[in-house]
Amino acid sequence: MQLVVTSGKLERIREAQTEAVREENWKKERIKGMVKDLTEGSNGMKYRNDRIWVPNTCGVKSLLLDEAHKSRYSIHPRATKMYRDLKQNYWWSGMKRDVVKYVEKVFDLFTSQSGASETIRYHASIGMAPYEMLYGRKCRTPVCWGEVGPRELTHKDIVGLMNKKIDIVRAHLKAAQDRQKAYADKRRRPI
Repeated sequence: MQLVVTSGKLERIREAQTEAVREENWKKERIKGMVKDLTEGSNGMKYRNDRIWVPNTCGVKSLLLDEAHKSRYSIHPRATKMYRDLKQNYWWSGMKRDVVKYVEKVFDLFTSQSGASETIRYHASIGMAPYEMLYGRKCRTPVCWGEVGPRELTHKDIVGLMNKKIDIVRAHLKAAQDRQKAYADKRRRPI
């Protein structure tokens, strides 16, 4: 995804960069050791690792986050996708943290407007999961297979009978294997 940045945003970033690299602002920007890593491009912008450096005090960060979130190329962006898209062109200290906070804020806003909290309260009020309510039994997917712990599947006499039959089958299989081995051993030539 390529973010479209207007010249107004670039100009605001350039002005913030010029202000931030002044020695008296290093402490506020927390860039004292980082200034040596910045390179200046032909357009007058400061770059770090071939990405446009956005200072901490620059107000364009929120605009960039909005643009990355609302882009027509991002289907349903999560924090990781937004971060990957932004880091192709931009860099700022704490960028990943800012992206995660932004996505959480948007998600919270979405859930409060969409009524997801009402749905959760409804399921709590009926005292069962939606699947259980619809079908009258618990969901049997591997994720939610019943309770953990010992339980009795069938009567013990049926289990005992099945174990005896399994032992008989094993004995017959063992006898067949022994016959095949004896036959093969007789036909084997000495080396």
